[in-house]
Amino acid sequence: MAGTDATRPAAASRAARWPAATSPSRLLACSGDGFHGAPHSPAQPVNPGRLRSERRWHNQPEPGKPAPLVNWKGSLVVTYTIPGMKTGSADKVVALLQDRLDSLSDLALTLKHVHWNVIGPNFIAVHTMLDPQVDAVRVMVDESAERIAALGGSPSGTPGALVKRRGWDDYSIGRADTIEHLGALDVVYAGIIEANRAAIEATEEPDPVTQDMLIRHGGQLEQFHWFVRAHLEQSDGSLRTAGAATERSAARQASS
Repeated sequence: MAGTDATRPAAASRAARWPAATSPSRLLACSGDGFHGAPHSPAQPVNPGRLRSERRWHNQPEPGKPAPLVNWKGSLVVTYTIPGMKTGSADKVVALLQDRLDSLSDLALTLKHVHWNVIGPNFIAVHTMLDPQVDAVRVMVDESAERIAALGGSPSGTPGALVKRRGWDDYSIGRADTIEHLGALDVVYAGIIEANRAAIEATEEPDPVTQDMLIRHGGQLEQFHWFVRAHLEQSDGSLRTAGAATERSAARQASS
């Protein structure tokens, strides 16, 4: 579990989970970093044992034979792709999709965690509202991974690899009233939707097919966000969580 707001400054926490303003050109220019928007660190010295492990895992040829490169995420760089698409463009879209895959995988687990941990008034309404969202997000996960494979990439879905790649902390609310979790989920969904919209814009030119998939995902995610926000809306149309930048601060505002 993540720490309190004192240990997670609002701006830093929000920036770690998603960018304040993600440039689509930056998304594609930085093929190894996707929507998080910051260049990855320089390559570290290669451990021979690790290299052997990667070669065996990715079924690379033996030394002395041509081998596809492995990008910083540990997935194969595209060496073939969909007809009519350049491999360089495909590799950048694959990196972007891997970030979406990580984000959606994390969201599915987070929603299930909330489903298990809500208590208090409106328990059954929120408890049962979340399972269809989990199911829909899991479908998005599968579609994102299969699109990576169709583009000639290697989708990475192991928990340890996700944790190493991600730029955000674990969901920070445990057992709590429904309204607190809904406040925190407002922040979670806001970040994921911002990143998804940036990815939609970034894929318009290089891969409209991927863009179409992301648009479909966006429509569902934005509907789920509406379901959450409907519980937080006040009579004057404002949200209880207005201005909150972290899950904990949003939870507190929602319950006050």
